[in-house]
Amino acid sequence: MRHPVRFSIICMVALGVAACGPSNSTRSTFDGPDYSGPAFTRVLVVAVAGDYNNRADFERMLARELAANGTTATPYYTLVDMNAPIDRPSVKEQVKAGNFDSVLITQVVNRDVDSEIKAGSSATKTTRHEGGGVELFRYDYEELNEPATVSLDLNVVIDVEMFSVKSKGLVWAIESDLSHHESREELMLDAIDIVARELRRDGLVN
Repeated sequence: MRHPVRFSIICMVALGVAACGPSNSTRSTFDGPDYSGPAFTRVLVVAVAGDYNNRADFERMLARELAANGTTATPYYTLVDMNAPIDRPSVKEQVKAGNFDSVLITQVVNRDVDSEIKAGSSATKTTRHEGGGVELFRYDYEELNEPATVSLDLNVVIDVEMFSVKSKGLVWAIESDLSHHESREELMLDAIDIVARELRRDGLVN
């Protein structure tokens, strides 16, 4: 198993509208013959992350997406203490204890965030007061300053690898570019959809 790179999906909320819509591209990075089966049925799902909440969210959502048609998937964070390390001995221990037949590891190998701040505009709002008095004072003038909006453009490259417990080796790997996403949630959902779809298409899970 390769030493995992830190997995961190930026937790930010888009307050504006990004100039470009999301776009994704995926390619195989596995140097070997295509996996010929059978499909794995007990998958240990691991996301390597510096932030515990991001890791737990990703593992839980991906495991739920994979759990169908006879496949069970277990998030790694549910089996260990919150501060437990994610390393080879720890993963091997959980694989043995849980009788898993495969390990799925997701990590981010590149990321960047572009942001654009659009300054608010100033306008004068007039509110008319009905009734007597001098005409000049029949209006209250209120200066309005619209808050600035922040437009985020999240871009990451994820590396996903599937290991077979039986062969003790890598059997499948992809790299996916996810570009122009406006929020952490949108980015994470797209990543999960890509991983699950590619695993099923290549016969790794049912």
